[in-house]
Amino acid sequence: MRPRHATAGKGTPHDSLFHFTFRHPRHAGPWLRSCLHPALAALLDWTTLALVSGKVHGLGLRIGVTDIVYEIRFHSLPLRLFFVVEHRSHHDAGLHDTMVRYTVLIAHGASGDPESPPAFVIPLVFYHGPG
Repeated sequence: MRPRHATAGKGTPHDSLFHFTFRHPRHAGPWLRSCLHPALAALLDWTTLALVSGKVHGLGLRIGVTDIVYEIRFHSLPLRLFFVVEHRSHHDAGLHDTMVRYTVLIAHGASGDPESPPAFVIPLVFYHGPG
């Protein structure tokens, strides 16, 4: 998976700031770590945190594009974990379904091998709107 330059198609200054800031592991890492239980965060090798493509392929060749996807490895296990990060500044009634779809597609498509077990995925929403 290759990094996606996530400012394409975004129009607000907040979108640009979000994508500029969180596309860098050194900026995103501390926030991601703060979202996890300390015991889980301690199992992860934060030096391996890397931005990966936000394109996810669904049924019928339908492509979805997430805001940001990061991959990280565990310290002593041959496992990967993905963070799917979406951000919103308004209520989005379809966000739950979107996050479930992205999570399932990434979990099952991460290895490229349909016989492999699904990857671990943590969906996160960075929300800054009202209420």
